[in-house]
Amino acid sequence: MSSKKKSLSIALWHPFTARSIGWSQEQLVQSHSRPHVAALRHLAQEMGANCRVEYLSDRKFPSQVVIDAVEWRYWPRSFRFIRGSDRFRHEWSLRGLLATALNPADITIINTSGHGGPFSRMLALAVRACGRAYIAMIGGLHATVAGAQYSYFDGATAIVVHNTVLRDKLVTKGIPAAKLVVLPLGVDTDLFSPDESEPAVLESPMLLFVGRLDALKGVETLIRALAVVRAEHPGVTLRIVGPSPTPEYLVQLKQIVGELSLTEAVAFIGAVPYEALPKFYRAATLLILPSSAEGFGMVVVESMACGTPVIAIQKSGGPADIITDNLDGRLVDASNLAEEIVSLLNNPTKLLSMGIEARRTSLARYSDAATAKSFRNLVSRAPLLPDPH
Repeated sequence: MSSKKKSLSIALWHPFTARSIGWSQEQLVQSHSRPHVAALRHLAQEMGANCRVEYLSDRKFPSQVVIDAVEWRYWPRSFRFIRGSDRFRHEWSLRGLLATALNPADITIINTSGHGGPFSRMLALAVRACGRAYIAMIGGLHATVAGAQYSYFDGATAIVVHNTVLRDKLVTKGIPAAKLVVLPLGVDTDLFSPDESEPAVLESPMLLFVGRLDALKGVETLIRALAVVRAEHPGVTLRIVGPSPTPEYLVQLKQIVGELSLTEAVAFIGAVPYEALPKFYRAATLLILPSSAEGFGMVVVESMACGTPVIAIQKSGGPADIITDNLDGRLVDASNLAEEIVSLLNNPTKLLSMGIEARRTSLARYSDAATAKSFRNLVSRAPLLPDPH
């Protein structure tokens, strides 16, 4: 009998395809759930844990690849692709379910929306049937706590959220506070860093939006605000960076740009490689995040790490946890967005100090190392079965 100790195994399950969230499979590897993957990589390197990330796929056969000590697995989805804005919640894979039931990880983290879906609950049941632990990870600001979804949350060792707004909502719905974990998401603060050789140029300020283009992001609010801002600062421009999972929304945005005579002032860049993002943040005067609901807001942390302050919307979730208003960024009412942008553009000294404080915040609270530490604490909560061998 071998006395060799079995390595801890951790699976991070994303029960949806890349296409259902408007991404390509290559983009998943580049940047989706990147802070979580970076934390798994730390656990693999520091603890010798066997870590894997699992997705559904449009391909006919399972595939896998190991990248920097983390294994990526893709399971063919079953049956037809479901249309609709919440289609990612209704995809599933028989092969992925069987693989989980036959060989579950010691700890399975299931990352999906707070409303869940049949497949995420199937995975949880399969894990529990094998006597293993699962952790429910919720994206967004909303959750259903009733029926099958309540049982799903009740069976989890821990429930991970990325903002205090959702944590507090879940407590009011009867979820024990002791089960809830607020997990901060960090960035590579070496990659996302200020360019010290290029001081900010305020003669021609540039606003920036980064994120997927869908109606929840409120990009039309920013475009309309830009028209007002340019009445006082005619040279202000806007770059919009990110994929377009709903093409009709992109068409709508371009129509608004045309109607407001902003064609020369607004550039739709589209999706860019993850490593290319820092140059956009560094070149910007301000990052604007006009959405009213954000589960976390990775772009906020990325921008702040580059020394570019952020204007976000009050009570929007994650940004309110990240930004200290009027110190390292601004939290404003959507109706006053244009006024607040003008106020900061009129105060370059304040902009400079905010950029400095933003970088300090990212280093202190939102680095990869901070997320890895939180992940170590998270997995330590899960009970492990003794190795039967």
